[in-house]
Amino acid sequence: MEGVLYCKPHFEQLFKEHGNFSKNFQSPSATVFAPSDSAFKKSGQPSLDLLRYHLVMLPLPIQSFRRLPAGAKLPTMLPGQSLTVTTSTSDNAISLNNIKINELPIYDDGVLLVYGIVRFFDPSFQYQRPNSNSNLNPSCSAVNRTVNSSDSFDQAIQMLKTSGYSVMASFLGM
Repeated sequence: MEGVLYCKPHFEQLFKEHGNFSKNFQSPSATVFAPSDSAFKKSGQPSLDLLRYHLVMLPLPIQSFRRLPAGAKLPTMLPGQSLTVTTSTSDNAISLNNIKINELPIYDDGVLLVYGIVRFFDPSFQYQRPNSNSNLNPSCSAVNRTVNSSDSFDQAIQMLKTSGYSVMASFLGM
């Protein structure tokens, strides 16, 4: 759908919620990819759009990442922009846009997940598919849940502040 690969449960959810397949998910669940404080020091103050590029409105536990094939796209909060799974089948490390994701989340309550990354994702990243017959049948176990999202964000912000991600905590606290 418009170059974005969805797993079957989320594709069906999109239709249930909107009656068609033309809108992005509106979900109380989210995954945040938090650049470290050192990434902010190196890059300076990023634009709000760049920060929105680091938010996906689905909870993505590590098991879901492992099921997504290289080239699968994850729509971000930056309209029209997606992150691309770049993990190879021979690599144990999970990566998006060729940036390694810390596999242990900084925060995970099943609704909000926060993963650390060492640098910012590049919105102009272009994925080059390897010459293989990989099966593009993405399957993920992400389940949208509704809880008090304010509590989730407050707890995540505290975890970020004490884990070397205080700048991203400030953004989430806005």
